[in-house]
Amino acid sequence: MSLRVSPTYVLDDPLENFIVGRDLVSQALNGQWQKAETHRLGYENSEDAVSWNVFRLLQEAGLLTAVASALTEESFTVEPDLILWGHRVTQNAAHDVPELQVALDTLEHGYAQQTEPDVILRVPGWGWVFIEAKLASPSPKVEKHKFDSWVKRYIDPSPTVFDKEAVLAAGHANVHGQLARNVAVASSALIGGERAVVVALVRKKDMPKVDGWGASIVVSHGPVTTSSASWEDFYVLAQAAAEPPSSLLEFMRGKSVGLRQAFDVGQ
Repeated sequence: MSLRVSPTYVLDDPLENFIVGRDLVSQALNGQWQKAETHRLGYENSEDAVSWNVFRLLQEAGLLTAVASALTEESFTVEPDLILWGHRVTQNAAHDVPELQVALDTLEHGYAQQTEPDVILRVPGWGWVFIEAKLASPSPKVEKHKFDSWVKRYIDPSPTVFDKEAVLAAGHANVHGQLARNVAVASSALIGGERAVVVALVRKKDMPKVDGWGASIVVSHGPVTTSSASWEDFYVLAQAAAEPPSSLLEFMRGKSVGLRQAFDVGQ
């Protein structure tokens, strides 16, 4: 392990950052399935590592149905597919998601590195829950020099989802670029009458910074809606389960960011 000035640390062996599904993570590190920025998986502040640990543990505890219901305010009875790092994750394998790839090829044709959604829950017969996970800081805004091309790339192809005039009026400094990009990808991935929700997932202390992030730029009553949630919400949900997953609760209590307790969940 090496320390950084921030302060933070980077693990010499990235696998030490994972407490579940290590065989699959090892396959990604070895290039057996495509994962962007594998060099960051050993970072203390890695959002990919935290997303993997939390959602894989929720999956193993059979709690993804409850998570999807909470995030969409729907009442589901079927277990969603879990898509992490752009791949549908089952017990022993990571699978391609063709309909997601079609959407990415439509929006980002020719990109050397396409968007890699952090977490997706695919609810059979309903649609998609896209989750943009942030840990050390809330979702960034669009860079000024990229705003025009960003609008052309993601806003223009989705006129029934975005209010372009509102996007332009808000300007680069007020548009959460990664979150809005997920809206565009979700819209392109919809099949038939499917719906989608794009969720800003942050720590509880950062919730005010993303509250209502999509209200002014995403068309109301359209096929894609927006919301926000905190990591701590999942801790509460897990605590309330009939059989609380101890590994998840212990992980969230012990996880650090900047060498300090990451989540407001007590000790």
